[in-house]
Amino acid sequence: MIELKLPGRTADAADVETGDEAATPPRRAGEHARQRARLLDIRVLIFVASLTVMAAVAALLIDPLSPAFLPVDVVWIGGTLLVYRTISPQSQRWAQGAAGEEKVGAIIEGMSSEGWLPIHDVDLGRGNVDHVLVGPPGLFTIETKSHRGKIRVGRVPRAMLSQAYAQSKSIESIIGLPVAPLLVFSDAYLIGKVPAKRRGVLVLPARMLSGRLGRYAPLYTPQEVADLHRRLHFALRASGAC
Repeated sequence: MIELKLPGRTADAADVETGDEAATPPRRAGEHARQRARLLDIRVLIFVASLTVMAAVAALLIDPLSPAFLPVDVVWIGGTLLVYRTISPQSQRWAQGAAGEEKVGAIIEGMSSEGWLPIHDVDLGRGNVDHVLVGPPGLFTIETKSHRGKIRVGRVPRAMLSQAYAQSKSIESIIGLPVAPLLVFSDAYLIGKVPAKRRGVLVLPARMLSGRLGRYAPLYTPQEVADLHRRLHFALRASGAC
């Protein structure tokens, strides 16, 4: 029987509350990032709408053709430009990140026939793990980067590697089993030999993900993988991360 270490206790078969698990819908790949993008878009709309209402009210009180209306025009134009130059780029970055996570998530979901089971968008409180993957070789965390263009494998920013490595250690601390960290680029063209191991993190493009994971030697049977995935879900919920 596979045992998972929970904070202050150990989970066994009796701990797995399949009813509660079924009642909690699984998070989708990129869900957090997509929500952040939508929230920022809503803020843009609210801000622009507020400026427009202000200008409309001012137009009822002041002749729009008079010089006295000029400050209203300045505030409306300036405020609109400001919001589109500050909040809109943030929304676009979150949306791009969500698209990258969704792309990798689709690849992972396509690996189900090979015995791989994911948990997407795990909230650790101080950040999200894009994907936690359970398969015949064991457990993996996947940090997705949606950067575009060319990136040299030897010059992948240390912050990205540290983030991916820290995420695997966070999951390890929750479940008490080894977790291997992956840093997956959904759209960038990686220059250099890939996959590449950098600071304990395997770096690779999304197109190579399925093939690379398929090369690992199996440690668990399909039934053990399913049991481990279920127990992992319970452990994450018990720790408040899922």
